[in-house]
Amino acid sequence: MTFDQLDKPEQSVKTLQVVASSRVNKLKLIYLNKQINSSMTSDYLSNCNLLLYHLRSMSFDFERKYIKSTDRVFIVKQILDITPNLLHLKIDWEDFRHCSKTYSNIKHLHLVLDRIYPEPKKYFNIRRLTQLTPHLHSLETSNANIMFYEHLLGFVLKIIRQFHQLVYLILNKDGRYPAKEEIKTTFKEKLIATGHNQSFD
Repeated sequence: MTFDQLDKPEQSVKTLQVVASSRVNKLKLIYLNKQINSSMTSDYLSNCNLLLYHLRSMSFDFERKYIKSTDRVFIVKQILDITPNLLHLKIDWEDFRHCSKTYSNIKHLHLVLDRIYPEPKKYFNIRRLTQLTPHLHSLETSNANIMFYEHLLGFVLKIIRQFHQLVYLILNKDGRYPAKEEIKTTFKEKLIATGHNQSFD
């Protein structure tokens, strides 16, 4: 189920009420408008006892240049707080990192990165990510490409060692500028060598 805030801004809460009363298990929330329904940036959702019990997959898509960071984060927090069985989450790291709870239920995370940095560790904080989602099985990143520099080896190894249950890691998913096969092969060989012959796919 996809909900576009641009079409009917006043329907935000009503849409979530429909989701709560049905067996919808996947929701993509798109906010393209400058106008955010006030009920989405207040304690309304928690006060009306909404619970998206059946929701397993959630994707947030905000028009960042129009919507304030505080509003985005508040919306994210509210919805994550009422989805106790969420397994899959796609979200911008700049919004997710400001959440205050631990989401042990989330097993599959897709981080949307907003800019290119000279060092991998600048893209997202692994320790902070561990606090938010300690039981990840898969992690993907997209949008801003993480460059295949030397420092990326240590960054990837730290992710793997931090998340003991991680079995799936994809950097730069569907990237505009995919790395050449020989670069990826060389990187994998170095990763295996640095990881003392651990198996990485």
